Amino acid sequence: MIETTGKIGSLVTVDMNDPRSAYMADHPASHVSSRYEFMPTNRIVNELRDYGFYVRDYKQARMRKQTTSSTAKHILWLRRINERPVGDVYPEVLMINAHNGRFRLKFLIGFLRLICANGLVAGNIIDGWKGVTHMDYNPFEKIIERVHDVATQATHKLDVIHAMQDRYMNLDEAYTFATQAAGLTPERVYQNPTQLLTVQREEDKGNDLWRVFNKVQENLIKGGTQIIARNGRRRAARGITSVDKNLELNQKLWKLAESYLPTANESEYALAA
Repeated sequence: MIETTGKIGSLVTVDMNDPRSAYMADHPASHVSSRYEFMPTNRIVNELRDYGFYVRDYKQARMRKQTTSSTAKHILWLRRINERPVGDVYPEVLMINAHNGRFRLKFLIGFLRLICANGLVAGNIIDGWKGVTHMDYNPFEKIIERVHDVATQATHKLDVIHAMQDRYMNLDEAYTFATQAAGLTPERVYQNPTQLLTVQREEDKGNDLWRVFNKVQENLIKGGTQIIARNGRRRAARGITSVDKNLELNQKLWKLAESYLPTANESEYALAA
């Protein structure tokens, strides 16, 4: 899940139809070269609507200057109309764009997990693609094709979730998983990595790989577990609010979970981690 805070580079919820939002931008940043191809997010979304997609959620990076907010990095959660959850999971497509010349247009596979009655959700970002550069000629055909590809992959990944739900983990395996997950954030020294297995809700009680993965994912991202600071003192880990760090950690954690499945390709995980 991606937290929203007031820090620079974190995501904030804004009205995507606000003329000042990056979603509504009608031109790129003034400093980009003449070779830069502007890919307006609202045009992409309008074309995707014709293929049955709608925007479930929209957030963009907070900027120091209001004048640069229309070029900021932004993320949209796209879902097909009439999409139905499989168990407690919705497959989705995450679209990441910016109009400042610093980022490619990207699409990621995501899942929205309904984890309690009050609508709290956890988004697991699990797969990615290099994206479309803003120098490509007439890329919209590529964009539509890519979104369909990612949506299809997301549906296929539901089989992986089912396999995780069927994969029982004994205590030693769960401890090993938590320790390996803690290693994905080497800048943090956990007092005891098994704290990452702390259950935050009734739905995550259990020892299958899917529940273990979700417990660890939430505790890693939201923070609160005890780590050892550089001065040797113990303190509670802060939540991860950086957009890029959040995406990277979620992807690596998913790859780690996949490596515990019988059909896992260990060399692929080694490269991903």
